Amino acid sequence: MNLKVSGHLKPGRIIFNLVFWIGAFTYILAVRYYEIGSIAFLNLPIEIRPYKIYLNGLILGAPVGFFYSLVESRLDSIRLYDNSFLKIILLRTLYLFLVCGATMAFVAWLNFLLDVRNQTIDPAEVSALNYIFSDTVRLLLLGALIGNLFLSVFHTLRSKIGYQDFNNLLLGKY
Repeated sequence: MNLKVSGHLKPGRIIFNLVFWIGAFTYILAVRYYEIGSIAFLNLPIEIRPYKIYLNGLILGAPVGFFYSLVESRLDSIRLYDNSFLKIILLRTLYLFLVCGATMAFVAWLNFLLDVRNQTIDPAEVSALNYIFSDTVRLLLLGALIGNLFLSVFHTLRSKIGYQDFNNLLLGKY
């Protein structure tokens, strides 16, 4: 199994990552909201329209998916795939989880600034750190860890088996 991987961004992989992360975060946010029926950061009963949940999933998933794709292309170029399967999975999951976590913290901080500007929250009552490390963000981080593990196994198997053979395996052609 000769592995040929370049460090260039691949449009198909970018689209896959964008769709995956937007879908994952939209799902997590919808489950979180409909489970507790309150705004995520304040735990106050506030009605949120469904389009805002989808919009937040898009706002969070798009940058995570894009930066995820950038880091993936870098991991491809440093010959990470020359290691054992377990080591690849662990390193990919950890490295990409850190990228997801940093991106999510940045987006949460921007949301905090927007909520303060729109006077949705009072910064005297809710600090930026409490906002960034709220229950919802921790739930999103857990989802990001699980998603990273899933994508690490998926992409590593695809790279080790070969892209065409892996696709044929998934389609039942073997």
